[in-house]
Amino acid sequence: MKLNPRQAVRDNLIFGTRPEYHGGIAYFEDISGELLASLVERKYADPESRYNYSPSIQEFLDFIKQYPACTVSGFVVEKDRADYGVVISTLRWRGEFGKGDIIAFVRFSQGSDNRDDKYRETARRVEVSEDELYTYWL
Repeated sequence: MKLNPRQAVRDNLIFGTRPEYHGGIAYFEDISGELLASLVERKYADPESRYNYSPSIQEFLDFIKQYPACTVSGFVVEKDRADYGVVISTLRWRGEFGKGDIIAFVRFSQGSDNRDDKYRETARRVEVSEDELYTYWL
C-alpha cells in the first residue's frame, strides 16, 4: 500500500505538533481506535502492516471496535526512511473491565483468537491489575 507522504499532517494528527525524532522514529502513547482508524482511512497507516509478529493494524482495530476502552501505542517512522509509516506495538485497557474482558484481552494478546496465523506471535508480556490491562510485542 502506498502511504500518504504528508508526514507533517500525520504527525499533527497523532502528536498535535512535530515530535522529536531519534533515529528516524518518534514514539506515541495511547491513541484511540478512532484516531487509528482515521490514520488508516487517510492512508497514513497500512491496515495490513504489523510490527514483527504482532497483530496487524486491522486486527488491533477489530479488537478495539469490540472493546473501545482500549488504546494503542507505538511509533511513527519519518518519510525519508524506506519503512515510513505507523507501527503499533502496545495495547492498553484502562478503567473498568470484567472477567470476560480480561479473558478476551489475554486471548488476543496470546494469539489464541487466531491460531492459524503463522505470522502471529504471542505478546511478550501481559499485565493485569485492578484498573489496567497491558500487553506489548517486540
